[in-house]
Amino acid sequence: MHDGGDRLGSAPGNDQLARALAIACGECGQAAVAARIVGYADSHFDFGTNMPINAWLDQHLAALAEALGADEWERAVRAGAQLDRRSFMRLITLAERDLPDRPG
Repeated sequence: MHDGGDRLGSAPGNDQLARALAIACGECGQAAVAARIVGYADSHFDFGTNMPINAWLDQHLAALAEALGADEWERAVRAGAQLDRRSFMRLITLAERDLPDRPG
């Protein structure tokens, strides 16, 4: 069993944060990156917490999966599940670099 992949014991928060980041990537045209983030979260952070935010996250992720296509989404999720922490951080860095600039 995994420990949540974090050192602070906040795996549910990490899971929600990763899924929110995946949504942001998907909404900026990076749906395959979003799916890889979800795959990593599923295999490292997913603790099945039953919080209201999870329904919102799942709804938005389902829309991204549908837009990308089920087969491609699943391939990317499987690829994300294989990432180690360093590879996940690299994915996040590349995704951030490729996101369009938005006014703050």
